[in-house]
Amino acid sequence: MIVCISCIGLYCLSSVVGYTEATFTELEKRTSSITAAPVFPETIENHKQKAEEWSKEIIELDQLIVSASTDSSTNEKISTLEEMKKQLINKIEELEALHDKVENLLKKISTNQSKDSGYKEVIKYVEDGLVFIKAKVTYTQQSVDLKKVDDVILTLQKTLEKAEKQKVIEETELIEDSNSVKSSTLEEKPKSTDIPKTPGESKKTTEQIFEKPLPDHSSSEQKNVDESVNNDIEATVEKSITN
Repeated sequence: MIVCISCIGLYCLSSVVGYTEATFTELEKRTSSITAAPVFPETIENHKQKAEEWSKEIIELDQLIVSASTDSSTNEKISTLEEMKKQLINKIEELEALHDKVENLLKKISTNQSKDSGYKEVIKYVEDGLVFIKAKVTYTQQSVDLKKVDDVILTLQKTLEKAEKQKVIEETELIEDSNSVKSSTLEEKPKSTDIPKTPGESKKTTEQIFEKPLPDHSSSEQKNVDESVNNDIEATVEKSITN
């Protein structure tokens, strides 16, 4: 009885030890396979997170630019939209580069794949990550139209040019109106009858005044003297006759 119990105990103990050793061996194989893998699951998860964030930023930037009003335009507004366009293109290029990076990684792993189940798990989560990132790239390509972005900026540039030309025209018309008012005021002002004479004309007038002959006062006085003398002679003659 005791011998039977001992044999059963030894059998059970050997079975437990064998199962535990097999479990540790399998775990060790998986761990070694994952450790030897060229990429960890956390890396792929980070790539997926970046793809999610960048795709959202791309869509938001695109909507902000396309929805911008083109009724009014300024240099500052155009500069802001051009900067947003640069950011949009950079994010698109970064997302596409991330897709290419994971795709090349998957090709490398598939080429050097091992028969170990642990290595196959690495390939599986890399494939899943690539599918996720590719979906984000496809979505942004279908949602974003860079031609529309360029059209919005071009329209704003034309609107600004038109406004500047109109401003120049209005300023020119304002100057012309001001000059016209001044001309009208000068024409309505009464003209002076005294025409200013030039130095030459003044000299000529003075010469004319001095060239005019002066009245001959000496001839009149001589006439009066002659008449007085004649009167005296006549009076003397008459007096002689009377005597």
